[in-house]
Amino acid sequence: MVQVAAPAPGGGPQAPKTMAWRTLRVTAVLKDLPANTNLATEVFASSRSSYSNLAVQDAGPPNYGGGGYYTFVRLKAGVSMAALARALEVATRPESALAANFSAGAKWLYYPIPIGEAHLTPTNQTAIVTKAAGSRTVAYGVAGVGALIVLVAAINFITLMTARAARRGVEVGVRKATGARRSDLMAQFVGEALLQVTFSTLIAAALAEGLIKPFGAFIQRDMALDFVHDGLLLASVAGMALLVGLSAAIYPALVLSSFRPAAVLKGGPVRAGGSPAARSTLVMVQFAILVCLLATTATIYRQTQFALAQGLGGADSTRLVAVIAPCAGPFHDEVRKLPGIAAKACSSYSALNMPGGLSLTAVQLGGGRKTTFAMAPVDYNFFELFALRPLAGRTFQRSRGADGVLVNPNTSAQPTVIINLTAARALGFSDPRAAIGKPLNWARFKPNSPPAMGPPAVAPSTIVGVVPDMPMTVRVAAQPLFYFVSPTDSFFVTLRLTGKDMPATIKAIAGVWKRTNAGQPFNELLLGQYRQDQYFDLVVQGVTLAVCAGIAVLIACLGLFALSAYTTERRTKEIGVRKAMGADTRDVVLLLLWQFTAPVLAATAVAIPLGVLAMNWWLHGFVYHAPLSAWVFVLAAAAGVVIAWLTVSWQSYAVARAKPAGALRYE
Repeated sequence: MVQVAAPAPGGGPQAPKTMAWRTLRVTAVLKDLPANTNLATEVFASSRSSYSNLAVQDAGPPNYGGGGYYTFVRLKAGVSMAALARALEVATRPESALAANFSAGAKWLYYPIPIGEAHLTPTNQTAIVTKAAGSRTVAYGVAGVGALIVLVAAINFITLMTARAARRGVEVGVRKATGARRSDLMAQFVGEALLQVTFSTLIAAALAEGLIKPFGAFIQRDMALDFVHDGLLLASVAGMALLVGLSAAIYPALVLSSFRPAAVLKGGPVRAGGSPAARSTLVMVQFAILVCLLATTATIYRQTQFALAQGLGGADSTRLVAVIAPCAGPFHDEVRKLPGIAAKACSSYSALNMPGGLSLTAVQLGGGRKTTFAMAPVDYNFFELFALRPLAGRTFQRSRGADGVLVNPNTSAQPTVIINLTAARALGFSDPRAAIGKPLNWARFKPNSPPAMGPPAVAPSTIVGVVPDMPMTVRVAAQPLFYFVSPTDSFFVTLRLTGKDMPATIKAIAGVWKRTNAGQPFNELLLGQYRQDQYFDLVVQGVTLAVCAGIAVLIACLGLFALSAYTTERRTKEIGVRKAMGADTRDVVLLLLWQFTAPVLAATAVAIPLGVLAMNWWLHGFVYHAPLSAWVFVLAAAAGVVIAWLTVSWQSYAVARAKPAGALRYE
């Protein structure tokens, strides 16, 4: 047997008066749902029960309300999503039964989403039985960062191979003198590069095989690599390795095979292959990518922190705990006495602004037009608990009799309401202060109304306050929403903890529940953890990009260090001459540092506008986002320069300190 919370008899279809615990018989045990589903359901119950949410919805007045319900359909072969969308459009026409609540120009909206796209299609009505939706932008962004890291590594390969091409000049000269053609040499050098890439791919595959489980645990997905049986995966990896190998090998092969036999066999010095300008350009591209990655990581971190700070409770939501419990009763009275409780308030689920919890009602706009607003029953001190200050007007007060008319659930009077900023704008008020004292005409469901009466009539409430929007998620716009005091519709008790020994306080709350609700399971919701789960994909993206940026920094530093070592070696005689002419160590170090700083500065000049465009596009994938600050890109550019300096400074200093006599005997 299991117990579930269900509407008690007499409850309305939107927010039941009370919640009763029902005993269900377990008839089957299913395997855990696969990790790649967007469903988070743990218990499946029949909607044919008289007390199920769907049954209560069907038993209420027709066409009233709305909520977090999903209908799953399997289309017949040959039926397209466009055909389904047209069928849903027909269902909302004026002559349909669903249009009874609305006048011309207003209707119900339906959102058909293919199952394969559900995880990457955020909506403002994601049901509580589903996981938080991901983002295509996030998925493509992570894949793009991986491609950029491969590009940085390929650039390193090209610059180092061309810079050290002179080391193989004699080999090329001998082979050409003995009859080798340039095409033969190119085939040899490309083959050598592909061999190196092949060994690198094998090492990478082994590392991926070993890290896939820990990474899957990090992103909370079951992941596996099967190179033997997954032909597409094997072909993709092999094709990518071939593409990267060829891309990185062709230019060095052209340079290496271009030496003339006569020039290298005479025994004179062989010039480095390739163009110095080309190598500087490649270094510039490499550090442009690095600066972009650093700026991207910082921007995603700021957006993640911004998202976590949105919604009720804001950044301080870590000390908020919600418990499913009626607004009146022994638990409500006893829990406030605990020393670890700083404040408490009752509310409906919809007031907590979580996906799938909204209750909708008809609202009349100017000119007789009707639309739907979300409604949220709360208790008096709800806004004070969440430190939500009104933009205009006031919050609910016990001393104002009109605020609490619904303490008598059978009253026909309309309560005063507080609206959010989006609702104020929907009502035509550009200034929140202009909405205070104005009427909000809405249809309130009255308990025990027989279905034959039809939808509830529209009646006015007085607007007494306007509060900021508290979006369910930063990915979709806030809906027009209004609050009113209705203790009988409030069955969530939200507690603000003092923060001292929170585990002990939560344990004490569970103890109070056990004493006052014998035999009933204790269900608490940590709002801070809920918000972390809601933006889990952002957190994953931020951490992943931070790791990728670290890898890119390491690869860039390795390449730049090797290139600086070779460059300083090539300029040893020049440095000796400069020191013999009076240059000191500081002058030589600055000379060498500037040689590598110039392309890095050019890289920042390219990276900053590209990064601004990319991050501006990424941030506009969110309805609410942190501002794109210039200092993020300035710090990223400064970090790129500092990284370059730290990489080449030691090598430059060691060469600059060498005695001129030793340098002049070089070569």
